[in-house]
Amino acid sequence: MIRAVLVAFLISMNLCAGRALLECTADTAADLVRKTASGKARELQAGGKGRVVLLDFRTAVIEGWIVEKATLLLHIAGGAVPPKLEIAAASFPWSESENGVHAVGSTKFHAFDVRESKFGWIEIDASPDLLRGRGLIVRIPGNSETVFHSRETVQHSPYLIVEGSK
Repeated sequence: MIRAVLVAFLISMNLCAGRALLECTADTAADLVRKTASGKARELQAGGKGRVVLLDFRTAVIEGWIVEKATLLLHIAGGAVPPKLEIAAASFPWSESENGVHAVGSTKFHAFDVRESKFGWIEIDASPDLLRGRGLIVRIPGNSETVFHSRETVQHSPYLIVEGSK
């Protein structure tokens, strides 16, 4: 049901110039302390000491756009809804199994407020400048931990809503 709603939303977004729903094409949970990644899991654990989530989206539809707004949609699989998330642009190549954790240490993160939505979804209005990288790196400030659903769950996959102009 939710998948059908998202497909209908995607179709309606394409009809409305300047707005696109981008699907997640790769995701992984990385443990920076252990230097491991788990990109095939149905859940992405974030928070605590050294845990980040890397996300990449299908951006071909917005090539050449001047992006004015970017809203990240994540579905909570477990843990508390964090009041803030820190997000950075990934400036290094990564894949679901090889995450380049050595490069995350020099990455500059920016804090964004989290809005709770319906049915376990959260929304984060992120800076459009973050879309210039090779995906997004998400971490939870402090010691709290949250688990997000990954793209492997399909109906709870991360999405990015982008608004802008050509």
